[in-house]
Parts: sequence; C-alpha cells; structure tokens
Amino acid sequence: MYSRIVKRGVIVGVAVVVASSSIASAAPPEPGSPPAQNVIVANGPDKPVPVSAAQSGAWTVGLTGTPTVNVGNFPQAAATPLWQGTPYVSSRVIIRVSSFRCEDLTPVPAGQVLFVRTVVTDFNVPPGNAGSAVLQFTPLGGTQLFLDLPVQRSAPATQVAGLYDRYQGALEPGMPVTGGLSACFGGGPDLNGKITVLGFLVPAP
Repeated sequence: MYSRIVKRGVIVGVAVVVASSSIASAAPPEPGSPPAQNVIVANGPDKPVPVSAAQSGAWTVGLTGTPTVNVGNFPQAAATPLWQGTPYVSSRVIIRVSSFRCEDLTPVPAGQVLFVRTVVTDFNVPPGNAGSAVLQFTPLGGTQLFLDLPVQRSAPATQVAGLYDRYQGALEPGMPVTGGLSACFGGGPDLNGKITVLGFLVPAP
C-alpha cells in the first residue's frame, strides 16, 4: 500500500516539471529587443528588381539557332536623282530659213523622261532682218508646246555673204519632257541658227 502512493507522487511531480518548461519557452521577449520583421527573399513579377539604364562597355548577345524576321512593309524606292541620270545633249543646225522651219532633236527613249536643264540658241540674220528661236516638245502628262527662246543681240558674225547680225541666248526650263523634241527658227530671209538642249534622262515614274 505504501509503495503505490510513492509511485503516484513521482508521476505527478514529473508532469509538473514539463508544464513549467513549456511555459518558460513561450515567455515574451525582453524589453528593448527589436520587433519581428518580414523579409522578402525573392522578387516576384509584381515587384521587379530596378535596373540601371546606363551601361558602359560592350554587350554580348548569344543566339541559339537562326532567327526568322518578317518585314510587313518596305519603303518605296526613291526616284533617281537627276545627277545620277544619263546626260542628254542634242543639237540641231538649221540654215537658210526664210519663214518658219523645224528639225527634230534626239527623241526621248521609251520608258524614260528627259529633264530639260538648259536650252542654248545662236543664230545669224542679214542686217536689218529679225529672227526667232523656238523649242517644240511635249511635257510629261501634257500636250505639245512651243517655247519661245529669249535672245539678245551680240557682236556681228562674219559669213561668206558679209557681216550678219548675231543673236544668242540661254534658258533653263527645268521641266520633264517625253517623246520628241524639235528645234525651230522663224524669220529671215537667209537665217542660219543652232539650238542645243542639255539635260538628264531618268526612268519614267
């Protein structure tokens, strides 16, 4: 009977010790210690890591395989600049004009446009007579035109028949021409002249 009482006392004592140890471990922190804080170990998509925009040195990009690039549209080809076109020079001499006469210049090739840069004229008429110079052509997208070429009287010219009154002039029309061109003179009698056209040939638009 006595031995049973002793055993129960020992068991009760052990239970009390365990409970006391559990209470001690859950005690609040001592005054003055920092409070507990949350620490983010990894940034998710909603919290990206800031990256500096400035970067010095060379960048190396490695590609695996051959990338395919699709271009949706391409810029239109620029028109050929005039200074890269084919130079055009054509002259026509007309002699013994008594009224009005035209002679063909070198025609503009098919599929091309002639940009007429300069037209030069030079003609002689007997003293006391008048004369005129005209360029006949068809502008791009238009109808046939006759362009009067301005001239001024210069020093007299010596011909077989004697001294002739000489007229010279130059004009820069700066216009595109297609098809044929003609050099024309009017006046007389016995007018002798020359008309020269200079420009560039470029592909037709």
